[in-house]
Amino acid sequence: MKTAFQKKAYSILTALVLLLTACTGAVFSSSRAAALELEGTGKADNPYLLSTAAELLEFAEKAAADPSICAMLTADISLEGETWTPIGSYAGTFDGNYHCISNLQCSGGSNLGMFAKLSGTVQKLGLTNVHIQGKNTVGGIAALCSGTITDSFCEGDITASRDFAGGLAGQFQAGAVVQNAYHIGTVTAKGTVGGLAGRSNAPFQNCYHIGTVAKTDAASEDSAGMLVGKMEGMADTPLQNCFYTVTAGGYTAVGSDYIEPEGMQQAEENFQNGIVAELMNAGGDMWCVREGKTVLKEFTNNTSAATTTTERTTTSDTTSTTASTTTTSATTSTTASTTTISTTTSTTASTTATSTTTTIPPDENFPQIMGDADRNGRVDSTDVYMVMLYCAYHGAGYHDYTFTEYPEIEAALLTKLDINGDGSIDTTDVYFILRYVAYQGAGIPTDWDELYEKHILQYCPEYSLDVFKLYPQSFYITTQKKCIIK
Repeated sequence: MKTAFQKKAYSILTALVLLLTACTGAVFSSSRAAALELEGTGKADNPYLLSTAAELLEFAEKAAADPSICAMLTADISLEGETWTPIGSYAGTFDGNYHCISNLQCSGGSNLGMFAKLSGTVQKLGLTNVHIQGKNTVGGIAALCSGTITDSFCEGDITASRDFAGGLAGQFQAGAVVQNAYHIGTVTAKGTVGGLAGRSNAPFQNCYHIGTVAKTDAASEDSAGMLVGKMEGMADTPLQNCFYTVTAGGYTAVGSDYIEPEGMQQAEENFQNGIVAELMNAGGDMWCVREGKTVLKEFTNNTSAATTTTERTTTSDTTSTTASTTTTSATTSTTASTTTISTTTSTTASTTATSTTTTIPPDENFPQIMGDADRNGRVDSTDVYMVMLYCAYHGAGYHDYTFTEYPEIEAALLTKLDINGDGSIDTTDVYFILRYVAYQGAGIPTDWDELYEKHILQYCPEYSLDVFKLYPQSFYITTQKKCIIK
C-alpha cells in the first residue's frame, strides 16, 4: 500500500505532468496559429498580403469559407512540391501585383484551375509552369468564369479528357470581362477546346495565344479554335485586337460561325520583334517585348514573366530558352523540358542546327495496372467507359483516336488494356474489364488470372486456362457470351 507521503507525491507529479502538457500544447497551438496568420484583414481596402506558398495555401482555405475575401501578392510564389486544390467559388479580388505563381499543378475531376468558379476579379497575376489535367471544364486561371480577368497571363499545359479546355478559362459566361491577357502553351481536350477558352459567351480585348491547340476527337473540328473553341451570343466584334500564331495543322481563331478579320493570325517573329506589342498597345503603353517575348510591361521587372535570354556576339547568334513553353516556326509545344535553337553564321557559310529534347510532363502517369485506362491507380466504371469509347471510334474508322497525346504512354497503356493479349483493344477486353469491375464492386477479390479461369470454367470448360493464355487470339466471345475457338 502507498503511504500518505507517496500518495501526496504521486498527486503532485500527476498535476505537474498535466500542467506541463497543457502548457506545451498551448505553446505549439500558438506557434501554429502564428505561422499561418496572414497580414491584413482580407477586406478590399486591406487585403491579405501573401508572399509564401504556406500563406497562399492558407488563403485558399480561408477563401473556401468566405469567397469574398481579397488578397494581394507581395512576392513571387512557387508551389513546387504542392498539389493545388482549386478555390471552389471566388467573388473577391485577387491582385497579383505583377507577381507570378509558379508550379501550380492539379489533376483529376472537373472544374479545375486556380479557381473553380470565378465571379470576382483576378488582376495583374502571372501563372508559370502550370500543369492542370481534368475531365470537364479546365482552365489555367479559372475553370468557369463570370467575373473579370485583366492584366494577367498563364504559361503551361491545360488538358481536359472530355470537354471545355482553355488556357485562361474552360468557359467564360455572359458578363465576364477578359482584357490584356494571354496564354502560352498547349491546350488539349477531346471536345471543345481553345487557346484562351473552350467556350465563351463574353468578348475578349487585347489578348493572344501562342502554342498548340489539340482536339483528340477527330470526328468534329468545328469546336476547336486557336483562341476560342466556341463563341455564343456574341456581338459583331467578340475578339477585339486579339492575335495568335498557327502551328502545323492548327485551327482558325474560332471553331465555327466566325468571320476572322485580317491580321488576327500573326507570324511568330511578330511576337518577338515588337509588331504585335505595338498592335496591342493601340496607342497605349501596356505591352512591350522583353527578350523575344510580348509581355505586359509591368511584369518586365519580374524575371518570372520572361524566360528567354539572348546573347549576341559578332560571329554568332544563340538563343536559349528554358521554360515550360517553347515556340518554333514549324510546331509549338509546351513541356517541362528544354529546347535549344542555335544558329551559327560564318563569313563563308551559314549552318543552322536545331535539337529538341522533349520529356513527358511529371503529372502524366505511366500505366501501372491492367485495365486502368485513366491511369489513376484503380480499375472502375470510368475505365470501362473509356475503353468502350476507344472501341467505338476505332470501329467507326477513326483510328487516330488515342487515350493520350504522348506516344510512349499510349504504347504502354495499350498493353495494359489488351486484357486477353490478342494484340488489339476490342469488345472482349471491355467485357473482361467490366467483369473485373463487377467482382470488385460486389466485394469479391479477384485478379486477372482468376477472372480468366472463372470465364473458362463458365463458358469454355473444355479448354484449360493454360491454353487460353497461350492462344488468346484464338478465342472470342459471341453475343451469347460463349467462348468459341477460331
